[in-house]
Amino acid sequence: MVRQPAADVHFPTAAPPAETDVLIVGAGPVGLSAAVELTARGVSVAVVDAATGATLVRAGAMGHSPRVVEHFRRWGVLQRIRTGWTFPPEWNRGIRLATSLTGHDLIPDGERRQPSGASLARPIRRPQTALQQAFLDHLGLHGVPVSGGWRVTGLDDTGDGVRTTVTADGQTRTIASRYVIGADGGSSTVRRLAGIERVGEHATERLFRLIVRHAPGALGAAPSGTNIVYNQRASGFLAAISPTEWRVYAGPYPLDVEPAADELLDIARSAFGVPDLELELASKTTYYQATRIAETFRKGRVLLAGDAAHVRTPGGNLGEGFGDVANLGWKLAAVLAGHGGEALLDSYDAERRPHNQRVADHALDSARRSRALLARIRADGVPDDADDSARARRRRGEIAELLGAEPRGEAIGVLFDERYDASGVVWYEPGQQETDQPWRAAVYTDDPRPGHRAPDAYVDPWGDTLYDRLGLDFGLLLSEPDAELAEAFTAAAAERGLGLAVVHLPEGPAREHYPEGAVLVRPDQHVAWRGRALPPGGAAAVLDHVLGVRAATVPAKGTTMSYFLDFTGPAELRTRGTVLIVPGRGESASGYVRLGSRLAADAYRVRVVPAPALDESDVEGSLDRFAAVLTEAVKGLGDEPVTPLVLLGADTGAATVASLVARSGPEVPWWPAAVVLAGLPGYAEHRTEGWEAELDGRTHCPAHRGVLGNDPTVVPGALAGPVPTRLLDGAYASKAEVPHLILTGDTDPYADRERLAQLAGILPTARLAVVRGAHHDVLNDLQHRSVAAEVVSFLEAVRAEQPLERVVQVEHSTW
Repeated sequence: MVRQPAADVHFPTAAPPAETDVLIVGAGPVGLSAAVELTARGVSVAVVDAATGATLVRAGAMGHSPRVVEHFRRWGVLQRIRTGWTFPPEWNRGIRLATSLTGHDLIPDGERRQPSGASLARPIRRPQTALQQAFLDHLGLHGVPVSGGWRVTGLDDTGDGVRTTVTADGQTRTIASRYVIGADGGSSTVRRLAGIERVGEHATERLFRLIVRHAPGALGAAPSGTNIVYNQRASGFLAAISPTEWRVYAGPYPLDVEPAADELLDIARSAFGVPDLELELASKTTYYQATRIAETFRKGRVLLAGDAAHVRTPGGNLGEGFGDVANLGWKLAAVLAGHGGEALLDSYDAERRPHNQRVADHALDSARRSRALLARIRADGVPDDADDSARARRRRGEIAELLGAEPRGEAIGVLFDERYDASGVVWYEPGQQETDQPWRAAVYTDDPRPGHRAPDAYVDPWGDTLYDRLGLDFGLLLSEPDAELAEAFTAAAAERGLGLAVVHLPEGPAREHYPEGAVLVRPDQHVAWRGRALPPGGAAAVLDHVLGVRAATVPAKGTTMSYFLDFTGPAELRTRGTVLIVPGRGESASGYVRLGSRLAADAYRVRVVPAPALDESDVEGSLDRFAAVLTEAVKGLGDEPVTPLVLLGADTGAATVASLVARSGPEVPWWPAAVVLAGLPGYAEHRTEGWEAELDGRTHCPAHRGVLGNDPTVVPGALAGPVPTRLLDGAYASKAEVPHLILTGDTDPYADRERLAQLAGILPTARLAVVRGAHHDVLNDLQHRSVAAEVVSFLEAVRAEQPLERVVQVEHSTW
């Protein structure tokens, strides 16, 4: 006799260690898979959970998409999960649409799970407890401590680590770790203690996920294990979780209504189509059709994953959690190993949060459409299963037509299009972000461009796949022999301690997905860069960008940033010019990733220099010191910077640039061909009540707010003090014979519009562009793409030596 695997999971209850590299809070599938991912990368990990186990009747997700199965295979746990069935797998015969389990089929043969063509993996149905047991077994082989019954009660991010307080049975311990991952569910304690809020709509109704139990054999030897039912009483999934237990759905109900157990059991009987079936209510859990997403997935050394980061309408939530783990794991390991920068961890939020938001929006819209369809079906009635009249058959046919007109199953774009299209660690192709087709839930085409999931394919006739070949490492895919490029990446990877698999694709299925050039694939199976030739800076520049590392030291006195941030245009395009960006108060290099990438895509060489350190008692000395920084920045660009050389300043950076240009001349090595002044402040002081108020004055772009909030070099309150008067005097009195573009937002509370207009009038050549809706950080506000286009338009006029009319011109840029 075949033995049924155990349904419930028990966590070890030994005390957790006193210290570890990464503490994971939550022993659900996401938390345990994070431990598997990090352990495979040599990271010391410990897991704690307030519960001492998990039960099958309380388990959530059952169905796991091909993309999730790809992760299972990479983690080496797929076979353990396959053997973790809790009801006979042969009960799975596709997703059957019917009036009830014993009733009439509405779609012939149900929905069969055919290969999508986008993955070599097939979906699998296993309860969450089966996943947890497989992960626990795997972690046990590697000696990873998992401690159940330990509740987190305190969290202290000290800047160089986290001290987490946990309690169990009257005992209290403190765990020191370098990072903490909160994977502790929708009511996450870690999220609350870290002070991370959530955004999104609250639900106005609630629904129930029921587990009901019947006597063995009460429904026959092999019923259909996965069904969607439509009748006047029951609707939604009816799915087996064991030979005697099934998941059924009930609702919606008003938030304050608590239905009786007998009412819920009657709904379950209607789903089975057996009015007198003896049932026991084994479990009842509440869920909502709503979206709640954390404002950030990273705050200092605390990171969120899974339901702790995003809760939405049921359907694929667990898969998104595994996607979080795959994205975060290699990045955190790289930072802990010393070859990844802070920008790499910042990219976790920048990549995963927008993706989760659009999937959540689709899920909520899909749920509402399904509710409307059900209401339409019930309005005209669903015949009783016993009614076999011509009228009943005709009505079931009408229902089948309604269902047939709607898309069924998970949308292919949701399953596979987890593109990252606004990341600071992806080397995008020229114009890619502007020309990409919008994300659509029902559309997906394999796409080997940067930011997209790298297509999988067989690399030999014996069944080895590209993902198998890459494993946990970076991968360099070569469709044509290129020994020089392969050697360059191999050497650069070795210098950084990175594993790199070089895969040649001279022929076969994989070559069809990667027809030309070289492709660099990240450890999470996303494309990081591709090209036919190395860019300036070579393979080292590519890897440093992908790892969030920029390391050109500036030995200048009084600077607040210790490196230049560089962006170079596509190798195949001639560089049009050089732009030096000068940040302002409360800014660092991380705030200019989007603008730098955008200008570089237009073939400009971009370097972000340190923000000027200003001494109010010695403005002239401050300007002298910053002039030295500009000299170093220009020297570091090579033999000669590509002209025209343009200085672009923001806030006090703009005031510094304007003052320096006003008092200098063409003899200085950094003398510009043009100047861009963005967000030039006025003389007035602006006191704000707290960080959120300061952010409101800076920007209403959520991405830029996240960058400012997560960058430890950004000091809140930076805009509260006055700008040195002598610096502003020099800036506003400038009559420099250099073309100027003056950018300001029409909602900038720090701007002096009258003085800006006067400055534009006294400069020999100037253009004033007022950006509608932009706040003080005009370069990084919601209109950053069109602002960049405004800057490029100005630069092209300078390149072409086109005269600018001496007028004040007001331009309205829109998103």
